[in-house]
Amino acid sequence: MEKLTIREREEFVLFSQRFADATDYITVRAAALTMISEINGIMAIRKRAGRVRLKSVADFSDGEPKMYVSIEAHGALMRVRASSPTLTVRDRHGNVIPPPPPIPSAAQDWLELSRQSDHVSDLLTYAARADNWFDIYKLIEATSVLAGGQSKLIKLCGNQVKTAMERANEARLRTH
Repeated sequence: MEKLTIREREEFVLFSQRFADATDYITVRAAALTMISEINGIMAIRKRAGRVRLKSVADFSDGEPKMYVSIEAHGALMRVRASSPTLTVRDRHGNVIPPPPPIPSAAQDWLELSRQSDHVSDLLTYAARADNWFDIYKLIEATSVLAGGQSKLIKLCGNQVKTAMERANEARLRTH
């Protein structure tokens, strides 16, 4: 995600290789919505940040966007780095020593995992919207799949997981 000035407004723009094979607006939008759901899950798990949402889709192929994929932050919990200092390292002869290659952020690692695994994608999606019993149940269920089963998850996390699943299931049954 980059912060760009587009038509005199600062926008958060989502760029991804997942859009590379897309041939139309609908395909890009579907991929972006999936990624945004996953990003919301990552932020809910790691940062307790507000949700982001899709505003529109763009074609940057001609340099200037006709429309754009923009993400809008909601809530006061999201932090944006406005700028960061640049450090230039030189050897004893004054030659610039290049910085090490960039490494993916934790959020980028999670997105890559979600691209490789539907189970991780499900976990992030349910984490992003776990404000009701159904999604809480599905979040625990997705976590147990990744842990190798409910019994292994209970061993890792304790009986609170089993109790939470039972309560979520009871609440789900009461609403149906």
